[in-house]
Amino acid sequence: MSKNSKGGGAGVPEEKAVVREVGGAMAPIWSSFVEPGKTHAILYVVDASSPETIAAATIHLVELLAHPSLDGISVMIVFSKADLRCARQLHEMKNLMRLEQIIGGGNHDIQEVTFDISKRDTTGQIFDWCMKFQSVQEGPSSAL
Repeated sequence: MSKNSKGGGAGVPEEKAVVREVGGAMAPIWSSFVEPGKTHAILYVVDASSPETIAAATIHLVELLAHPSLDGISVMIVFSKADLRCARQLHEMKNLMRLEQIIGGGNHDIQEVTFDISKRDTTGQIFDWCMKFQSVQEGPSSAL
């Protein structure tokens, strides 16, 4: 994210970030959206209510973490739709994805959170994490 004094009005800096949603059918080509030196964080969302997509989500996460331009960046894994009856528990998701091994095998700062729409603190936690990257560099930054 960067401060841009052009569009904030009355000399007030405008906060900018580029956020790209690259999922579903687009997930296999996510690496073409990585901008070396400009991507500082990844917010990776996994649908906790869809166990049939866990394998693909795990493969995409491992590929993402192995990308040379993303070495050492911060990652927050959000297990979404945790409030649905069909959602898996966090410990189940972590076991299915072998998340402990993935985290231990790299040099990324990885955090995980379960998103439940009924709990406002979860939204705040995700927002606060994203805002940590607000002043990482002078030019526009991007997050996948």
